[in-house]
Amino acid sequence: MQVRARGEQNGEGYGQSRGKRWPWDVRASVGYQRKGGFFELETAKPANLFTYDEPVRVLARLKQAATPGASKVLRYTVHDAERNQVASGEVPFTVEREGQTVPVDLQLTRRGTFLFHAEVEGWESRETTFCRIPDVMKLTGGSPTPFGMTVHCAPSLEPRTRRTFEAARLLGLTNCRSFTEWTTLQPGPDVYAFPYWDSFFNTVQELGIDTTLCIYHPPAWVMPQG
Repeated sequence: MQVRARGEQNGEGYGQSRGKRWPWDVRASVGYQRKGGFFELETAKPANLFTYDEPVRVLARLKQAATPGASKVLRYTVHDAERNQVASGEVPFTVEREGQTVPVDLQLTRRGTFLFHAEVEGWESRETTFCRIPDVMKLTGGSPTPFGMTVHCAPSLEPRTRRTFEAARLLGLTNCRSFTEWTTLQPGPDVYAFPYWDSFFNTVQELGIDTTLCIYHPPAWVMPQG
C-alpha cells in the first residue's frame, strides 16, 4: 500500500497502490463512525497486525439486518503492496441480526502489508488493510528496544489509547513521548483529574513502554500576573 499526493481541493490527496482513490472515511481517525452502510471490516488484532505464526481472520460486522433470513455471499480479494492478487474467495452467510460477524479466514504465507477488499452484492464494498509482521516480542524476549514513538493522549481519546500502545508494543516500540494539554491533568486551581492518568500509566507499565508525559498549553490562571 502506498500513499501519494494527488490534486484535490486542499491540494493533497491519497491513493492506493492500485491507482484508485483511498476513501476519506477509511483513512479517518479511529473515532470516526459511518452512519450508514451495511457492514464494516475489522479484526481482533490492534491495528490489524498479525505475527507470522498467527492465523489471519477478518470480520465483516453487519450494521443492519433489515432482511433477517436472507442468504448473502461475501466475495473478497487480497492484494499485496505490489498490486499482486494473493488470495480470493467467497463466504456465504445468512443474515441474522445487527452486529453479527461474518468471519473470513485467510490462508497466507506471504509477509508484509495487504489490502483486503470485500463486496456483498446488493449491499456495498468495503476495504481495509492488515499486516503480517515478525513476532518482535518473541525475538526480543520482551526486553526494551531503542525504538519509540510520539503520541497525543487525553481522556477524550479513549478507548483508542490502549489499542495504540498495544500496536506499538507489537512493533517493538518501548519508548514513548506523550503530549497532552495542561487542563487534562489540572482543569482548574487545586482541581486535579487523575483517574484517567492512573489508567494510562497502568497501561504503559503493563505493556512495558517507558513513557514521558509532555505537558503543553498552560492555562491563563497559571501565568504570571501583570
